[in-house]
Amino acid sequence: MTDRHGASAAGNRDRWLFGWALGYAAVGASSLVVPLYAIELGASALFVGLIAATAAFAGAPGAVLWGRLAARAKRRRPFILVALAATAGALALTAVAASPVAVLVANALLWFAVAAAAPVLNLIVVEGVPSKEWDRRFGVLNHYQGYGWLGGLVVGAVWSALAPRLFGLDALSVQRRFLVAAAVAAALGVVLVRVWYPERSTVSTRRFARVSASIRRQSGLVGRSVRAVPYGPSRLYWALQSLDLDDLRARMSPDLLRYLAAATLFFVGFSVFFGPLPAYLVDSGRTADEVFALFVLSSLGSAASYAKVGAFAARHDPRRLQAGALATRGL
Repeated sequence: MTDRHGASAAGNRDRWLFGWALGYAAVGASSLVVPLYAIELGASALFVGLIAATAAFAGAPGAVLWGRLAARAKRRRPFILVALAATAGALALTAVAASPVAVLVANALLWFAVAAAAPVLNLIVVEGVPSKEWDRRFGVLNHYQGYGWLGGLVVGAVWSALAPRLFGLDALSVQRRFLVAAAVAAALGVVLVRVWYPERSTVSTRRFARVSASIRRQSGLVGRSVRAVPYGPSRLYWALQSLDLDDLRARMSPDLLRYLAAATLFFVGFSVFFGPLPAYLVDSGRTADEVFALFVLSSLGSAASYAKVGAFAARHDPRRLQAGALATRGL
């Protein structure tokens, strides 16, 4: 009876994450709709890549500034509510954009809002929870975010495939109506978080950084769960929080510097490839629903293999494994 009551209490405590997952579904779908929408408005592959790059740069200050504000505030919920409301507003602005430049600006605002919420979410999910349970709580957050993101992609794929046939809409109308629906979903997320989120005692960012570093050394879970938000701004915020220049200089051996230089190159390569990929697929004759299907399969593959690959990496030489993975991706 006690276990059942505890599970019920935990479920009620996390109900507000359904609201965040709903907003994340809107963001997940828009991550692919936006470049396709920009293409319909006349954007080139280069400009689509610029949209992706601008979104990344816009997200970084959002994560840093909002993270610092949340660290000083006694309440966290307003930050999530504002982030979801800004997400809804940015999606609505995107839906009425009439040029690729307007899409770029609205999308930058969207990712500023989404990235701003990332460090706050990491603090929220561990409030009132013993530090030994933090790794599990990060997993809960990723569960809601991951399935929200994937759900948004699936809905976008279904809508892109069926709407032209059922309603006789052209591609631009299909995408605009979907962006409006995504904005409504994010607004509904505001309502759910407002109703279900319980204000609890807060945990300081210093304690969070200290304990999460301990968890990361023991299991690596925080590195995968807390910082693997789509999006690097969350990584940037927590990296800056724990930055120690003396310690950094002591760790910077020649081998590490060479590895970091190589990592910079292959991450730049990933970005150069994936940024304009939707534009390339459309230019090669693929339809919007086919592009959606490809990205859904990619997300499903990542979700299905992530934990298994992590366990595999723990049993084998990570250098050979990473070299093999990069060589395979290069092919």
